[in-house]
Amino acid sequence: MLTSQRYEQYSDAEHNVWRTIFDCNKKFFHLYAHRLYEPYLAGLEGLELDPERIPSIETINAKLNSTGWKTACVDGYVPPAVYANLIANRIFPLSRNMRNEKFIQFSPTPDLAHDVFGHLPLLFDEAHRDYLQRVAALMCRAAKSPLDDALYIANRRLGALCSMLDPPPVLVAEAEAEVDRIQRQLRVTPSELTQLARLFLWSIEFGLIGTRDSYRILGAGLLSSISECASLYAPGVEIRPYSIAVIEQDIHFSEYQSQYYLIDSQEHMMQVLDEYSAKMATRH
Repeated sequence: MLTSQRYEQYSDAEHNVWRTIFDCNKKFFHLYAHRLYEPYLAGLEGLELDPERIPSIETINAKLNSTGWKTACVDGYVPPAVYANLIANRIFPLSRNMRNEKFIQFSPTPDLAHDVFGHLPLLFDEAHRDYLQRVAALMCRAAKSPLDDALYIANRRLGALCSMLDPPPVLVAEAEAEVDRIQRQLRVTPSELTQLARLFLWSIEFGLIGTRDSYRILGAGLLSSISECASLYAPGVEIRPYSIAVIEQDIHFSEYQSQYYLIDSQEHMMQVLDEYSAKMATRH
């Protein structure tokens, strides 16, 4: 699953997409600074990103050196077990792919901008790094199911289709139906890996943190997709308390989520994870 970045192969158009995303995010983060998780903003400054050019993996790793982590390039969305194994070893999987200009504000599938703007800033926060390693270590040891691989393949296919400029509607509908079919099966017989992946996704990717009256955006999937980020403050958005119950809730990667979960604190995230760990078939 690992690959080289092949930096010289990025086109002028891809560098221009990076430039546009950087400019849009800069304006958005200035406007919504009071709504963003404070360690995220500090980490974003620590990365010292070039506004004009896609960052090289060597430059990123030099900035992350003080954290004890590094990145390694992957070819887009990778299986949860592979992703977890890398993170458990303090290696963050960095997609080499850049989204199309059509998806500046929301990408249907993880890309380099998602990883850099969404995930990497919080690697400067020790509590966040500890949580990442803890959940990844449990995912590496979790009981798995063939449905886990099937869901990964189905999600990857759907994301690829939705990332096309003009995807055939019939193929998109078929791909969506396949994801729904597998998710229905996983509701009946979820594996530990599936449940831990949901804990990860509802916290690390789409989590909110704080109180109901004063919450901040934590999730990388939100911080790297500013149109979904802004939608959080529209009337009628459903925000539920974060708890171990999220292991029963599906994730839809290629569209906005229908609800979000509010985490009290980083300690709360770890407490819920420990609660799940105590229920696992194999004690760790």
